[in-house]
Amino acid sequence: MLIVNPMPSIFERDPNEELGHWLRNYQERHAGHLDKTVFEEYINTAVGRRRADRVIWAGLGRVPDPEDDVPTIVVEFVSRRRRDELRDYVDKRNEYMAIGVSEYWVINRFKGTMTVFRRTVDGFKEHTVTSERFIEQLCCRVLIAAE
Repeated sequence: MLIVNPMPSIFERDPNEELGHWLRNYQERHAGHLDKTVFEEYINTAVGRRRADRVIWAGLGRVPDPEDDVPTIVVEFVSRRRRDELRDYVDKRNEYMAIGVSEYWVINRFKGTMTVFRRTVDGFKEHTVTSERFIEQLCCRVLIAAE
């Protein structure tokens, strides 16, 4: 069976490109923390595969092998539909945490927030960042994840 996913809207692609720009600028200034970041990457989970809006490998000290190395951080931009929002915040979070992703970021352009789910030994912790501190927090998150 072939499932065709529509291209993300310009309102999702543009912020994702901006995030990629910020991450690459950060990578240039802080060598050794951020190994690779790419958009629209497939990730294998226990129940199938997901297309993540952006993935980040940090702290490896080498170029990652996408087939073997689980991303350190997975980023999702919330879609407009209510059912997509629940999928982004709950289903994907659970699937990514289960495969060993250290952090899962859900960026909600409609609310101006970024929710960070950080994997812990007993599940995960949740932290929401507002837009005023977004860039500062984003850079701190990459540094923490790389440790």
